Amino acid sequence: QELITLQFGHYSNFVATHLWNLQEELFGSYKDHNHPVFDINALHRFNETSGYTPRALAYDLKGSIGSFSSDRLSIDQVLESSCWEGETKIHQAEPEEKSSQNLEENPQKWSDLIKHPHHNKYLQQLSQYKHGFDEFSIFTQGRSLLNDQDKGEGIMDAMRHVLEECDSISGIQTFADVNSGFGGFAIEYLTILHDDYLPKTQSFSFGFQPSLTLVNPTRITEFLSNMSLIIISYSPKLS
Repeated sequence: QELITLQFGHYSNFVATHLWNLQEELFGSYKDHNHPVFDINALHRFNETSGYTPRALAYDLKGSIGSFSSDRLSIDQVLESSCWEGETKIHQAEPEEKSSQNLEENPQKWSDLIKHPHHNKYLQQLSQYKHGFDEFSIFTQGRSLLNDQDKGEGIMDAMRHVLEECDSISGIQTFADVNSGFGGFAIEYLTILHDDYLPKTQSFSFGFQPSLTLVNPTRITEFLSNMSLIIISYSPKLS
């Protein structure tokens, strides 16, 4: 049975990245895929070309993925997009080196830390807001993206692709930034998912935010407003 992982926001993607890196370290111990506790197929999708990749949909702002687009995409993404129907051969070059800075100590983007390949279709950037430039800090900003019928349909396309690959979904685990527009985005996304696609599927949600000591004193009202809307909007069916 498959478990779908959803990641909403830059901070939550950092947290989830450590989860996938830990899974990568465990792979060597479970090569026979018959471990009594750890089931690789629950959290990962399998492709004969690229092997196992996380069954995780990661959402962030435009420009937030960084080096991920060049050296950590699964090979099957290239093959799926090709119109050639004949025999194919794969020639894979060594990945480009990153900047000389120590990314383990001072990573600028969560994608810089990922050790395991991801499929490009599972990485979603919200084109309406650019990472590091546009403000996406208010709960209602995220919710409005999915309330817009045209934008909402496009955003949910990736989830439909995930569902088509699954045979028996046992649950959904969600990592979401709560003190930004991704709080509202996650609430609305999960509501649509449960109402229209998976009404009987269990969901487990984890909210994340930086330390309260990092909250700008001039934005305390905004912070409290976001947290209040999260609490009010969070339905028991989403937990």
